[in-house]
Amino acid sequence: MIHLCPVCFENKYLRQRVVDLRRNRQTPNCSYHPTRKGLPISEVAGIIDAALRANYEFAFQSPLSPPSDSLLDLLRQLTEPVNDRIIDDLSLALVDADVVDERDGDMPFYSDDFQYSLVEPNGWIQSELWSDFRHSIAHENRFFNGGAKNLLVEIFENVHYLSDENKQPAFYALEPGTLVQRARGVRSLEVAREWADDPAQSLGPPPRHLRNAGRMNAAGIGALYAAFDDPTCLAELRPLVGGLVCLASFRLRRPVHVIDFTRFERPGRNIDIFAKNYAARTTQWAFMQNFQQEISRPVLPDDTHLEYVPTQVVAEFLTTLPIQYRGVEQRIEGLVFRSAQRPGGHNIVLFGEAGQVVGGHDAALASSRLDFDLLLSMPAARQPDPALEYDVESFRVRRITSADFGCDPEFLPVESGPDF
Repeated sequence: MIHLCPVCFENKYLRQRVVDLRRNRQTPNCSYHPTRKGLPISEVAGIIDAALRANYEFAFQSPLSPPSDSLLDLLRQLTEPVNDRIIDDLSLALVDADVVDERDGDMPFYSDDFQYSLVEPNGWIQSELWSDFRHSIAHENRFFNGGAKNLLVEIFENVHYLSDENKQPAFYALEPGTLVQRARGVRSLEVAREWADDPAQSLGPPPRHLRNAGRMNAAGIGALYAAFDDPTCLAELRPLVGGLVCLASFRLRRPVHVIDFTRFERPGRNIDIFAKNYAARTTQWAFMQNFQQEISRPVLPDDTHLEYVPTQVVAEFLTTLPIQYRGVEQRIEGLVFRSAQRPGGHNIVLFGEAGQVVGGHDAALASSRLDFDLLLSMPAARQPDPALEYDVESFRVRRITSADFGCDPEFLPVESGPDF
C-alpha cells in the first residue's frame, strides 16, 4: 500500500491535516520520503474527497461556463504535490473508492474524463437560521428568547475574524481624531443661533425621554446615528427643499471598535479549501453580503415597528459580545453600514458611551444624578466616558436648494407596466 507524509505536499493546510491524523500513531514510512512516517493513501484521499465533494461540481462545457479543470489538474492545483506521481496515485485512490451502483442511475463523482468547477458559497445555512430568528423574535418570544439567542450565536459566531479579499478586517478600531457628522433640521435662523451656543446638546444624541426606535436601537436605548461626510449626512436626513439644516462635526476622543458591514460588499479573503474553517468562513461571508444589504435598506414611512425588531436585537447582541482583539478583550461599540440615500456614502451608529458626547445630555445627566452630600456618602462610582467631543467651530447652517433622486431606468417591463 502507498503511504504519504506531510512533506509530500506544499499546501500547508493539507500538510497540517496529515500531521493531525498521523499524530500518536505508529505508521509505516512514506512511499516517497522513506525517513518519514506516512499515512495510508486512502486516509489522505479521504481528506481530499470531503473537500472536493463539498465545494466542486461537474462542469458542462459551453462558452458561458465558468472555468473548469480535469481531476488531475484540480488535484495538482489544490494539493501542490512535490512529485507528479503523487497526483496519479491520489487520482487512482479517489476513483477506486468511488463505488456507485449504476443500475440505480448513480454516477461516479471521479473520472479522468470529467471536468470540475468551484461551487460559489451562498450562505443558505445562515439564511435559513436568519429566517427562523426573524420569525421567532417577531412573532413568538421577544424578551426571554433563548432559542433566538442560540440562532444568533450560530449565525454570527466569530464574525470579527472575517476580512475581505484585500485582507481588510470587518472588525477594527476607529482611531482617535476620526470625525463623524450630525445634522438636524431647524425651523429658523434664530433657533439655529441658539443651537450654535451648545452643539453638544443640540446636535449630539437626544435626551433619554426622546430616544425613538431606529433601525439599530429600540425606543429608549441610546444610539447615535451619524455619517462620515456632509452629503451623506444631508441625504440621510431627507430635508425639504427650502428648509434649513444645522450640521456639526464630532471627534473621537479614544479608539472605538466597530463592525464594518461595508467590507462585505467585496469578495471575502481567499481561504484554502483544506483549512478546517473553510466552509464556515466562506458561507458566513456569503450570508453577510446579503445581510449588509438588509440593514442598509432605506427606512420607509410605512415601515412597521416589527420590521425594526430583528436588526435591533442583532445590534444589541453584537454589542454585548466579548471579543479577543490583539490579546485584549474588547466590545463592539459601533456598526458601519452603507447609506441607502446616497451611493458610496457610509453611515455609523454608535452605542453606549461610544455614542455619548462630552457636555451632551447623557454626560450632564450623569453629573447631576446625585447631590453632593449623597455622593460623599457613597462609594466612588465609575463616571461615563463619552467617546465623542464637539469639533470646535464646526457648527454650520445650510439652506437646501435642490433634491436629487436617482431611479431605475426601467423598473417595470414596458409590456407589463401600467399606463402612465
